Amino acid sequence: MMYLDLVLNLALLIALSIVSGFISRRWPKKSRTGPWLQGLLFGSAAVLGMLKPLVLGPGLIFDGRSLMISLCALFHGPLAGIIAALMATLCRIQLGGVGAFTGILVIISSLAIGLATHFYLKPRQNIPSTKDLFLFGLAVHLAMLALMLTLPGTSLWLVIHNMALPILLIYPLATVLAGRVLTEQEVSIQSLENLERAKNNLDTTLKSIGDAVIATDRKGNITLMNPVAENLTGWNLSEALQKPLIEVFHIVSAENRNAAENPVKKVLASKKTEGLANHTLLIAKDGTERQISDSAAPIFQDEGILTGVVLVFRDVSEEYRMLENLKESEEDYRRLFEEHAAVKLILDPETGDVIDANEAAANFYGWSREELKKKRIQDINTLSPEEIAAEIEKVKKEKRIHFEFRHRRADGSIRDVAILSSVIRLKNKEYLHSIIHDISQRKRLEAQLIQSQKMESIGRLAGGVAHDFNNMLGIIMGNAELMETRLDASHPAMDELREIKKAAERSTELTKQLLAFARRQTIAPRVLNLNHSIEGMLKMLHRLIGEDIELRWHPAENLRYIRMDSSQLDQILVNLAVNAKDAIAGVGKMTIETVNASFGEDYGESHGDYIPGDYVMLAVSDNGCGIEKEHLTQLFEPFFTTKSQGSGTGLGLSMIYGIVRQNQGFINVYSEPGKGSTFRIYLPATDEEIPAAPDAEKTSLPQGKECILLVEDEPALLELTGRILEKLGYEVMAASTPKEAIALAEQHGKKIHMLLTDVIMPQMNGQELSLSIENFCPGIHCLFMSGYTANVIAHHGVLKPGINFIQKPFSMKDLAGKIRETMAR
Repeated sequence: MMYLDLVLNLALLIALSIVSGFISRRWPKKSRTGPWLQGLLFGSAAVLGMLKPLVLGPGLIFDGRSLMISLCALFHGPLAGIIAALMATLCRIQLGGVGAFTGILVIISSLAIGLATHFYLKPRQNIPSTKDLFLFGLAVHLAMLALMLTLPGTSLWLVIHNMALPILLIYPLATVLAGRVLTEQEVSIQSLENLERAKNNLDTTLKSIGDAVIATDRKGNITLMNPVAENLTGWNLSEALQKPLIEVFHIVSAENRNAAENPVKKVLASKKTEGLANHTLLIAKDGTERQISDSAAPIFQDEGILTGVVLVFRDVSEEYRMLENLKESEEDYRRLFEEHAAVKLILDPETGDVIDANEAAANFYGWSREELKKKRIQDINTLSPEEIAAEIEKVKKEKRIHFEFRHRRADGSIRDVAILSSVIRLKNKEYLHSIIHDISQRKRLEAQLIQSQKMESIGRLAGGVAHDFNNMLGIIMGNAELMETRLDASHPAMDELREIKKAAERSTELTKQLLAFARRQTIAPRVLNLNHSIEGMLKMLHRLIGEDIELRWHPAENLRYIRMDSSQLDQILVNLAVNAKDAIAGVGKMTIETVNASFGEDYGESHGDYIPGDYVMLAVSDNGCGIEKEHLTQLFEPFFTTKSQGSGTGLGLSMIYGIVRQNQGFINVYSEPGKGSTFRIYLPATDEEIPAAPDAEKTSLPQGKECILLVEDEPALLELTGRILEKLGYEVMAASTPKEAIALAEQHGKKIHMLLTDVIMPQMNGQELSLSIENFCPGIHCLFMSGYTANVIAHHGVLKPGINFIQKPFSMKDLAGKIRETMAR
């Protein structure tokens, strides 16, 4: 009788598992309701089991609560397990007796082991095996037996003597039985969820397809239609299901109105994809007729058994209507063909001969219409004759009507073209009617976009490296300058200090090149006369290229002004001069010239990277070795060079490209191997006037006594800049974060005369910080510093009017002068 009570108690858990499966299907675990219901279900079952337990003595009971709570936690997670455990615990407290404390410990251990196994096995992803469930049940009930040690001696002996064997035999087996039921339910639920996801994915895919799709079974009865098919046939899916295809998909020949062959029968007979016959009409439910085309294909199961047919078709009424109109009237055809602006050719598919060409074709290809009629498509298309023949066959079979090729023109130039080609019938013979559209400009723009994206990615990397490097160079240069001020000119270390400064200055030039390429270089544009600026550089350029190379200078008269940073112009000239020198072996010549230029919209047909308007052209030419044609497309890529290893960095031309684009200009390169190269740089002209020249700079370092709030998040640079400012006589308040700077301003607002801050910092940027500081220091002067200009104070690296900015790394002299300039504003 004792064992019967225990078995009946455990049988309750098996029945409970079935009810749990119903809850899982109705309220999944991912819902809020599911875990609550599961916890209440398992908790209620545990309570019922305790109300009808196996009683060994007063207050000493055994039931299925350990299985119920552990399995609830294993399969349904923390929330359900805790609810069940809490209900069982309250019931066991209510029942009381000598075993109450031990019973509560068993509930807690069962919950803990269930949750630990839940997170370890993850039963939703990894279905537990029979072995897993047995070991799980064994672990739960070994823990139960271990907790029996908390019972008084007589009760402990009674439990060990009567219950040890059943606990180790019946309970783990019951765990396996109930666990297998729950496991099968998990598998069933997952299968249903997977089927539902697959169904949803199929529905979404079918609704997204632009063509009409109909599927049938082997008998030709409809099993599926997408919305496009519903629209074209006029039948809803609910109406069409299990109806014969020929009843819904009513097709006839447009030529004789005879019923077209059933595509399902054709596919079932051939067991391969079959195309619809030419000139097929689809008659919709409301009588609407549409020209359609495409194909039907067999549906095979994994075993290779043919189970049905899928039909994919589309409305081609407009295309066929055009072709029919051409056939109906020769006069209309000639007018449409000859006078149409589109480039059109009529081809003999057997030979490739050009049977006819319209006037637009003659204008496009550069041959007269009579000359074109003597050509073959093989003379125009750049594909091989075999490939052309294969493409013609595709058109004849209507496998393909739209494609892209490359066509050769009379002048030898190659153009990218898109072609729409259809089979037409003239005088009882089939020809190909091809409409050609020039897409060369689109292809160029696509290539430019790819190049622009590539350059932008590398530019961001280069700009970031240069920014961090500038901070380090600032520390090196600043410390070297401070040491110079502390040592006598005759000190032995002065030579080493000067070499350190020279190396840092050379490194600064390299970072400027990187920033120019990345278009993150800080520039202060001003109005320039290009002729005057170049004349000031001629002596230096003479020395740079050497005596063997003749430098010719051809300035244009009445040259318009440009707006540009003069240092950028110097960089362009120096880099082009170095390239010219390297390209000339021995004696040669380099020519610099300027001229005014204007471009309209039509210039974009061959140049896609310019804005129509007035420009000033700077041309630098040489008669050196020239550039191979295949290298021209890579010319402005960073680190690309045709020079020998160690002779060039590959940054020069990419830096020039970055400068020109930053100034809204563009570049044209003309080069022939063995004849030389010409770089034509076009910079936007301006109507602004050149301002009066400023006073000459003072040779001594300007100093001051004002209080400066210094904000810099780089500790070494903060400490160094503070020492430089103190050396210049200023009182310095230093802050390493914007919040610290705001606190200092709030405390000493009236005392602070200037804010000297980095642009990019944690918490907030330099401009946001300056606005916050102005609340405590109205009218405070602000000077920004950075390795490159952030968008918060500049647009594409060009400083906005009224912004005071100094580029890192800076010398003590530059900083001293910029501070006094800012204070004077």
